[in-house]
Amino acid sequence: MYKFWDRAGVIFLVAGFSALILPLFTDFPFRWELLWICSVPSIVTMRVKDIQNGKKVEPTLAIAFSLLMCGFSFYSLLFT
Repeated sequence: MYKFWDRAGVIFLVAGFSALILPLFTDFPFRWELLWICSVPSIVTMRVKDIQNGKKVEPTLAIAFSLLMCGFSFYSLLFT
């Protein structure tokens, strides 16, 4: 199960990195919201792995903050 979380975290991290690099090579405008939307699943999967290893407080705070930022990003994309 640990390899699944490692691979899922890396896949989402690569998606977030590509969202960061995409505007450099195309005419696609940079939106910080896309970076958060792509990187939040990576943060959550890596912190779930930490929770399975026995850590409790820091991963929970990181997940809550990441989901909050993802919510702000969705709101910004939809209503501005």
